Amino acid sequence: VCGEMAVAISCGLILEEGLPMDALGGLAAHAGGAKRAAGALRVTFWGAFAMALTYGVGALFGTVVQGSGDHPEKVVEDPWGIATSPGGSFGMRRRPDPVYFDDTRRGGAMIKDTSPAFTVIPPEKDRLLRFFHAAVKAVDPARLVASALRVDGDTVVLDAAGIRAAVPLSSLRKIHLVGAGKAGRAMGEAALAALGERVAGGVIAVPRGAEGPSGPVRFAAAGHPVPDIYSLAAAREILSLLERAGKGDLAVALVSGGGSAMLSAPAAGITVEEKAETFRLLLRAGADIASFNAVRKHLSEVKGGLLARAARPATVWALLLSDVPGDDPSVIASGPFSPDPTTYADAIGVLERYGIFYAVPSAVRRRLADGAAGNLPETPKPDDPAFLGMTSALVGTNRTAMDAAALRMAREQDAGSTAIVLLPGFLRGEARECAHSFCGRLRKAAEALSPGDAVALIAGGETTVNVRGGGKGGRNQEFALAAAVELAGEGAMAVLTAGTDGIDGPTDAAGAYADGTTAARAAALGLDPVAHLENNDAYPFFEALGDLVVTGTTGTNVADLAIGLARKD
Repeated sequence: VCGEMAVAISCGLILEEGLPMDALGGLAAHAGGAKRAAGALRVTFWGAFAMALTYGVGALFGTVVQGSGDHPEKVVEDPWGIATSPGGSFGMRRRPDPVYFDDTRRGGAMIKDTSPAFTVIPPEKDRLLRFFHAAVKAVDPARLVASALRVDGDTVVLDAAGIRAAVPLSSLRKIHLVGAGKAGRAMGEAALAALGERVAGGVIAVPRGAEGPSGPVRFAAAGHPVPDIYSLAAAREILSLLERAGKGDLAVALVSGGGSAMLSAPAAGITVEEKAETFRLLLRAGADIASFNAVRKHLSEVKGGLLARAARPATVWALLLSDVPGDDPSVIASGPFSPDPTTYADAIGVLERYGIFYAVPSAVRRRLADGAAGNLPETPKPDDPAFLGMTSALVGTNRTAMDAAALRMAREQDAGSTAIVLLPGFLRGEARECAHSFCGRLRKAAEALSPGDAVALIAGGETTVNVRGGGKGGRNQEFALAAAVELAGEGAMAVLTAGTDGIDGPTDAAGAYADGTTAARAAALGLDPVAHLENNDAYPFFEALGDLVVTGTTGTNVADLAIGLARKD
């Protein structure tokens, strides 16, 4: 009888493959030496009971048990005209192929479920993935540029975030497209679609894999996160194009995160290798983006407003997709078209603060010292004539993504009563310390809840990692691992953190998911979360648990999101 009941409880899974329950009951009874007719009746009864129970649990928790070939979709309205699908498979079943929490016909990023076979996926994990997915879709670069740039009759118009500029077509000689960043391809294609054959040419530096010509524009592959010789070639080509632009020309600059590395032309007296070594040292020291940029601008021919100076007297419109806290145009991609508030002295201060001043190449120290002594011209400041024909507009930011995630939460019908708290700019400083603070806030917010209610925290920004070990991971995976240690045993709390660009450190993951069960599940596999954290080895830890967030390159970049969810039973 016990054998027959076990078969019955499995029927909800096996029935999907077309095997009837009475046949299974008869088979089980025959194997146990019992009467086949009675066994068939018992298994049919217990199987129906098990499926009814499964349905009831699904209705209670807002999940479904489904197979890889059966993905019912729930379309949720949102202001960007994006339909998203929860998708996913729940329950204990073997899946030969990964399941994606998205229908790619809609053109969004794919969120891969990397859970091992026979693992129960918590409803919180699926829910947090949906929220992250909505955030990424809201900052689709093509959509953002298309809404900001258009030809209206005989006028070219820029209209974004309260910034408006217009130029009559009759007064234009040529339109050039230039730029750099992880979103460069999508932004460039959208600008081409908006401006059409009026574009005379252009060069945009993009990540490897996104390169190639499109009409009169060349998308040039360049290095990231460390500049390479292709970054140099792209920078020199764009610099040359802008220097040839004249009065009556319009240069549309499309700038997004990652542009600092992809657009890299060392200043006189410094080689590509010396500049790259300086940035490797900053990266390993855990320098934040503002510190990176203060140094970059003073070792470059193109950053810190120098491309705006090169383009004068042409009109320049800069469309910016921000990946930096505060959305300061001078920080996005090191501000090639923006005034630079930093100085040579600031750059020296950064290297000293991170203890690497005497570790960087001597040519770098010499240039910075000469600049601080007034022997070299400073980068252009706000009153420089280079910015007289300049208009900058933010087309998308980290807050855009945060708001989209919050809206998706608010419109979920199965999420219950959930209070939503936004923490813009919260993600900063050392990843594990930031995770400790984030979990503390989540815990404190949960304590104030009424039974049955939930609270969600959505934080944006970008942390750093002080690399001490020799493991594999990225800042979001490090954050999630620290959260797993912090939340151990607290089953009603969960955290997902990931990069909107789909890239977290030198890995193929965007980030990771952790909850109160992560540490216990890891222990069952012989994994020590604290040891992995100390070795900066988050990737294999979450890979073993199936809790990596793998999206592939999303084509956008507005820094990172951490989404926490807590529920009071």
